[in-house]
Order: sequence, then structure tokens, then C-alpha cells
Amino acid sequence: MSEPTIYVQKGVTNPDGSIDVTAIFWLTAPSNAVSPNESFQSVAPGVIGQTTLRACMAGTMVEQTYTLGAQPAGWTDAGIEALLVTAYNAAQTALGATNPATAGLVGAGVIGGSWTPVTTTDFYLNPAPTVAVGLAVSLGLQPGATAGKATGYVSTSAQTSVVVAATPVTQPGTNGQRSIVSTSANDAWPSGTGAQQVTVYYLDQNLDSIASEVVNLNGTTPVNLVNTTTAFAELMVVTKVGTLGYNNGTVNLMTGLAGAGSVIMSIAQHAGVGDNTTNVCQHYVAAGRTCVVRSMSSGDGVDAEVFYLTAVNPLVAGTPLVPITEVVNHEAGDNKQFMFPDGLAVVGPALIQLCIRPLASTADTAYGGFRWFES
Repeated sequence: MSEPTIYVQKGVTNPDGSIDVTAIFWLTAPSNAVSPNESFQSVAPGVIGQTTLRACMAGTMVEQTYTLGAQPAGWTDAGIEALLVTAYNAAQTALGATNPATAGLVGAGVIGGSWTPVTTTDFYLNPAPTVAVGLAVSLGLQPGATAGKATGYVSTSAQTSVVVAATPVTQPGTNGQRSIVSTSANDAWPSGTGAQQVTVYYLDQNLDSIASEVVNLNGTTPVNLVNTTTAFAELMVVTKVGTLGYNNGTVNLMTGLAGAGSVIMSIAQHAGVGDNTTNVCQHYVAAGRTCVVRSMSSGDGVDAEVFYLTAVNPLVAGTPLVPITEVVNHEAGDNKQFMFPDGLAVVGPALIQLCIRPLASTADTAYGGFRWFES
């Protein structure tokens, strides 16, 4: 979605017919006037997107409120719009002529005894949206924003940290046309008793945005996807079933056409009873967007364990998983939910995953999830 440079925030017609207009300008800062402001908050948060927001935080853009003042009765919308464009151009010219003393100072720090610009992390705690904002996103009232949850489980028998994922996930990382196949002939469109149809959610190699494709299964015969840009698989969900009500076999997303190559991710089954989803506790944050995590939870049957969220930029090879939350403990046979009252913001491109570490080596199954909204 394109982001505005001029936005009319308020227009009032006075009793005498004159008009007062308040607008917001987003101006481009010249290189000699870039002054970062990491605590920046827009006066129109529902209007701009992450590109403008991050530019204002970096100081490469400047948000300015402009009041046109009382205009005589009879002015048309087009006339007022022309005045605002003229005022915007004048403000842009004025900004280009400034040379503030703080330019080049904000964002610098002493490293090794010398002043130098400091590179900040992409993962940060941001003044979070209120519960009302989260509810608005969930109800679809916030344009361009989405909400969701990631859930999964993992079998463990050692005291090592693992991602909560029912089956292994190996992402290609580059665009390609994939295929999907089941281990059961019952998973077939249109009359199979198991899974008949699966929706694959995926992102391209640049993590530009999430997309989806509906695939009609053909049992043990592989079916090629139409898209050629599946680089990172978010999840797969069974969206139509037969009389069983679930996938009868393991449904695998393959790297190559006609079932060739290796498995990217799977919808598991246990003794013929399928999960209907991949149960991988992960979420990809597209480039230019910000994901706000609202809560995380975990539980198991035998072992006590600790759980935490990690984030990594999957576009940078060799980057390790980095914890971005506290490490939360729950007792054996217990479950615990940890809330983020202020929200935990992660800027894309990023991969968020829930990890657990059992405190004993007993064979067990751990469950977990986290909730998020994104804009």
C-alpha cells in the first residue's frame, strides 16, 4: 500500500462559511538535517505504514502538522488541495535549507574512544499498542494490519533447546516451484476420506509479503504448485476434508516438482489421525512490517521446562537464533502463559520462533504458542 506525503486530518466549516483545514506533511530530510528519533510516534498512526514510521524514527523523514487557517467561503476541495500542495512544497524547501546543530549528533556514541554512528538492533521494545488496538486489528478495523497465532508441539528426550515444531522444517530460501504429496491415497480431491485440499502460506526469497495457494491433493501422486516463488513456508492447513475429518497420511511440501527433492515442512499424522496443520510454532515478519507479540505459552506432561521466543533475520546467512524475551519456567505437568502488556515489537524481515528447553531428559511432548498482530 502506498503511503501519503500529505494527509488532511481535519476540515471545519465555520458559521460564516469559511473553512479551517489541518493537514500533516511527511517531508524528506536532506542529508545535513537527518536527526534520528527512536521514540518518534506519529500523530496519525493509522494513516502511515511501517516505511514512513521507520523513516521518521531514523530521521530521514520529518512529520509536520500544518494549519491552513480560515479560507473564505466558496473554496472548493480542489482549490484547498492546491493550496496544501503549495504549502507542502514550501515546507520541503525550507527543510532543505536548514542545518540543525543536532544533525549528525543524535545516534552517535563513543566506541573505542572515538565518536561514531551507532547501529541499533532491528529487534526492540516499542511503546506498544493498547489492548484496544489489538482488538481493532483482530476485528479487521485497522487497515493493512493482520492478527494471528502460531501453535505447535515437539517431542523431547534431552536437556537441549529446540524449536517447538511437530516435524522438521528446512526452508529452501530461494524462489522455486514446489509440489505437495501425501503418504495416503485417502488424501485426495474430490472424494477422498481424508484431507482433500490444503492451503499453503508462503513468502518469497525477499520476504516481501505473505501469500497463499490452495492445492487439491491427489493422494500419493504429487501435485505441483502453481506459484514459482515459495522460498519460506509459513504453514500449511487442511482446508477441506472427507468423512474422516483429518489428513489420513503425512502431507509433505517438497522442494522439487512431482515430489522430487527434500521435504520443506509436513502436516503430521499419528496412527492415521492427522493434525490438519503443520503445528510449527513460527511466524515470518515481512520486510517493512512490524509484528507485535502479545503473549506466549507453553506446557507439557512430565518435565519442567523453560520457554522463550527467538528472532532472526533469515535473509542473513549464519545468523544465530537470538532470545528476545525473558526465559519463563513452568513446573512438570503444568502450563503457563506469559503476557507482554506493552507488546514486544519485532521489525521485519524476521523469523519469530518459540523455543523450549526441558529441565530433565525424560521422554515427553511439549506444547506452546504465541499470539501476534502485525502492520
